[in-house]
Amino acid sequence: MKNIVKEQFRFFEVEHKREIPSFAAKGTPYALVVNSEAFRRLKDISFLGAIDYAYKTKIPKSERSRATHSLQVAFLANYISTERNYSDDLKRHLVVAALLHDIGHSPLSHSVEPYTKIQFGLGHHQLNQEIITGRAPLGKTLKCELSKTVDIDFVLRLINQEATEEGSDLFNSPINIDTIDGIVRSYLYLTGGISDAQDDRMKIAQASFLRQHDDQAREDILDRFWRMKHQVYSLLINSEMGLLADKSSEFYFQSKTNGLTEPDLYKTEKDWEKKYHPLFDFFKQTKKKRVMPDWLCGQSVDYRKRRYDVNSNSEGHLRYICKKELVPYFFEENNQSSVELGLLFEEKDRELSGFY
Repeated sequence: MKNIVKEQFRFFEVEHKREIPSFAAKGTPYALVVNSEAFRRLKDISFLGAIDYAYKTKIPKSERSRATHSLQVAFLANYISTERNYSDDLKRHLVVAALLHDIGHSPLSHSVEPYTKIQFGLGHHQLNQEIITGRAPLGKTLKCELSKTVDIDFVLRLINQEATEEGSDLFNSPINIDTIDGIVRSYLYLTGGISDAQDDRMKIAQASFLRQHDDQAREDILDRFWRMKHQVYSLLINSEMGLLADKSSEFYFQSKTNGLTEPDLYKTEKDWEKKYHPLFDFFKQTKKKRVMPDWLCGQSVDYRKRRYDVNSNSEGHLRYICKKELVPYFFEENNQSSVELGLLFEEKDRELSGFY
C-alpha cells in the first residue's frame, strides 16, 4: 500500500507544493487505516462496480478502485484542512473519515447494493458502521487501534453526514470532497481517460470550500462541475450499458437459490469471480461483443433517473438542483449498447469536453 500512496500523491507534491499527509508513516492513524485488511480489500473493489467490467476503458485498473478513490478524497480533506488552518486533531479526524468513508463497499459496489439491501438489510452505509465499530470481524483490529487516537463516533457522524462541527461541510455539502473525486473520476470514462483530472479536483475543491477565486470564476467552476455530474449520470451510469451492467448483477443474484451470503459482502471481487464466475463471464462477453444479450431483449426495468440542473437565479447551495424519479427503461435489440462509448459520447452534448 505504501507504493500506491506514493504514486497517488507524487503529482500534488511536485506540481502544487502542498503538504502531503504521511499516509504510510508508521504509527500514524492514517497508516493504521491504509495498511489494515479492511482498506487493502478496497484495492479489489471496482469504483463503478459492474460498469467497470462491462465497459471498455483505457483507465488502468489501479485507478478504478475504491482504495484509489478513498486516497484522493483523503488528500482533499488534508488539503482543505491545511488551507483552513484546522487544528491537527480536527485534520486527523477529517482525513481518517475520508479514508474510511467507503470502507463498507461490497464487491461490484452499487451494482449489487439494491439486492443486498433487500436480502440482508445491508448497503455500504450499514457495512461502514459494522466495520468501523468493529462489529464485523474485518474491522475488529482496526477499530481497536483507531480508537486510541480518534473519536470513532465523530468519524462516523462525519461519514454519515450527521456532524455539524467545524469541517463537517467537507462531507455534507452538495459539492463535497467525495462527490468531487467521484464525478471527476467517472468523467474520465467519457473522455477516454483524457483530462487534467488532478488539477480539476483542486480547482473544484478551492471553489467549493476555499473561495480562492472571485465570485464569478468560482460560480463558473461549480456550475461546470454540476453539469459534469449530469453528464456522468446520463451518459455513463444511467446509459443503456450502465443499466445493463447494474441490472444484470441484480438479476443474477435474484435468480440464484444458493446465492450471496452475508460474509460474501466483506470479500473481494477476485473471490466473487471464483464463486460467481458465470456473472463475470457475462461481463467479459458484454465488453467483447458490445451487443444486447438475448435474455434481456424486450425486458423493462425500473431505475432512478437523476437530473442535475443549475438554477442561474439562485446562489449558494440553492443554485444546484437534483431531481430524481423512478422511471422504466425498455431494452431493445441492437440499441446503443452496440456503440462504442467514445462514439456515443461524441453524439451527445460535449459542452464539458474541454472542462477547463
